[in-house]
Amino acid sequence: MLVSKILIISRDQVRTRMAAPGIRVVEMSRELAAAGHEVTLCLPNHPELAIDGVEQVVHDDALVTRLAASSDVVILGGAGHHLMPIPELTRRVPTVVDLSFPLALEVLAVQGKARSVWPPAVPIEQITARLKQYLLAADYLLCASPQQRQFYLGCLLMVGRMKEVVVAEDPTLRNLLGVVPFGCPVSPPHRTGSGPRDRFREIGSGDYVLLWSGSMGDWYDPETVVSAVALAAQDIPELRLVFMGARPDDAHLPETTTSANVRALAGELGLLNRNVFFEDAWVPYEERANWLLDADVAVMASLPTLESELAVRTRFLDYVWSATPVICTEGGTYGELIAESDLGVTVPARDASAMAEGIVKLSDPDVRGAARRRMELVRPNFTWPTVLSALVQFCSHPTLSSDGEGLSRSDRGTLQRSLERASEVFGRYRNRQKRPSRRA
Repeated sequence: MLVSKILIISRDQVRTRMAAPGIRVVEMSRELAAAGHEVTLCLPNHPELAIDGVEQVVHDDALVTRLAASSDVVILGGAGHHLMPIPELTRRVPTVVDLSFPLALEVLAVQGKARSVWPPAVPIEQITARLKQYLLAADYLLCASPQQRQFYLGCLLMVGRMKEVVVAEDPTLRNLLGVVPFGCPVSPPHRTGSGPRDRFREIGSGDYVLLWSGSMGDWYDPETVVSAVALAAQDIPELRLVFMGARPDDAHLPETTTSANVRALAGELGLLNRNVFFEDAWVPYEERANWLLDADVAVMASLPTLESELAVRTRFLDYVWSATPVICTEGGTYGELIAESDLGVTVPARDASAMAEGIVKLSDPDVRGAARRRMELVRPNFTWPTVLSALVQFCSHPTLSSDGEGLSRSDRGTLQRSLERASEVFGRYRNRQKRPSRRA
């Protein structure tokens, strides 16, 4: 195995409390360093986490250009890179682009929602122009599920990457587009402190706790979950729903329309701080096990959109890690897995009655126990060393793509004009988020 010098560029915050894109680049860095590679992680913020074997630097365009030019592999990770350029290099360096977070579909999912704050209001044409640049220039592309792979294969066909020379050498295009799912730690979780049963005095040690972990983007449907709790609580008065990370203190993720609406709904139904509880801040990444282990059941609900069909609900892997049964909306990558492997209950979108029935079904400790045992059986398939093996293999033997002529001159001109407009809009968005946010 070759020891590669790897530069990972993240436009997402990597902090003690962070979103899924930041978590993904942290675990990528750890795994690549554990494999013996020299890893530098370039961040938009000052480092807050110690990552063994990984050098962390704060992003600067000149620094990135210098580091990339001396690297064996450059990886664009996280979600924010969807609006950022691939570094200009004096020589071609094998380049990996992680497309696990389909920003274009997130933008489409929130169109028409007046108070939506993420993604920023960048026209879809400019985001797809950037995506085209990645598809043309990358030597290795990552997606997070077989469903995403089918989507990106169609994109590769349309931008002309399925050339005879490429398909002849690699008929399945696995060497160009790999499935690298989200993962979970190898070792089972253990408690290091308190969880929601200690955080909220209204939650008793024997209460039935549902956990919503993660953000509330405007493509999610927590309102149906709250409505289902109102129905199920008639039969199970000790039912408690906890939202973890409902309104994170992060300038890039101010309160969404959905988050505000679901809080108002809980109040209108008389459930707030009785059956429904909100922990606004994200729990520190290294302390999340305390909250997961306090939950009897986890819950995920999405609206019926293209984003829901192709996105990967990354917090599901925390539930696999803690062997917590899941109630979720039908369809999508993990909805299908939950249904096929009987890891919980799946319900139709926007169906509060069906979700209430699922909540009641999993209130039976024997039913939950059986689902937990099945979760433990699938867990080895999703550990970080397993899911990142394809990326580690590429970085151990990095290669340039067979058709790697780069973007044509005409492509560059067209993209540059569009991307300058996108960068201008994104710059205004970032400046706006630096202002102090008003909290309700």
